[in-house]
Amino acid sequence: MKKLFFFALLLFSIQNTIAQCFTKISGGRRANHALKTDGTFWGWGQGDGGQHGDGNNTDYSVPTPLPFAGAIQSFVSTGFCTFILTTTGQLWGAGFNTTGQLGINSTALSGTSFVQVGTASNWRQVSSSSSFTGAVKTDNTLWVWGENNTNQMGNATCCANRLVPGQLGTANDLSLIHI
Repeated sequence: MKKLFFFALLLFSIQNTIAQCFTKISGGRRANHALKTDGTFWGWGQGDGGQHGDGNNTDYSVPTPLPFAGAIQSFVSTGFCTFILTTTGQLWGAGFNTTGQLGINSTALSGTSFVQVGTASNWRQVSSSSSFTGAVKTDNTLWVWGENNTNQMGNATCCANRLVPGQLGTANDLSLIHI
């Protein structure tokens, strides 16, 4: 009986540890990611494209801690790829990249570990779909990259994918852009 009680207590303790203290979550079609109050980054769901950023293509059926060394300000998970914005303004991406949506000057099938997007450290916000990405810098300029088969880049260059972030227009007043 003592063993059964101890086992039940241990199981409750493990489940309670996983389920508590999350402050942010982002999910997509295939995977979910969340941030705990202690700054640790967690993921679950499909990982076949490396979107968990842990160096492999593993699927996780329960929230699992993922390695990321920087302090996370925000993140976005599309289910196909994941982007992390650090408190120092760096942008990191992992996952599917067949159309250049990671912005790393490549269309390598996937990036299983987080890779920094360029060298800029003034990113403020990021949004992504399964095949293209947009982000805003601290100077209020808008940057886009990835698939462009239906003018997603907004620069009248249909059908030419962009493999690195490119500024959309010259404005730095986002109130002028109607999305």
